[in-house]
Amino acid sequence: RSLRIRPSVAAEGPVPPRVYVAAVSPAELPNALQLAEQLRRGGIAAFANLEERPLARQMKQASSLGARFALILGADEVKEGRVMVKDMQTGEQKKESLADALRKVNQGA
Repeated sequence: RSLRIRPSVAAEGPVPPRVYVAAVSPAELPNALQLAEQLRRGGIAAFANLEERPLARQMKQASSLGARFALILGADEVKEGRVMVKDMQTGEQKKESLADALRKVNQGA
């Protein structure tokens, strides 16, 4: 299952999420859902999957949804208060503080 907030609809159709939040394992899923909600409250279209899925399938879904960024949460990231930020256009990924990651997805680069 997926948690989807009704997307904004432009003249061309639904607007893709700007951010896909992925959990590496089921243990990080609550943190991923909380982060997606935080992004939405900040006005950023975000998608988080409620199902336990391998990370590779989540990245494939992020790509098919047209997400610009994927924020990936694993056990280490949660422990450190950081997040892996993947630019879905370039494939580049980098572990960043949550504050820096939020700034990056808000600015779009």
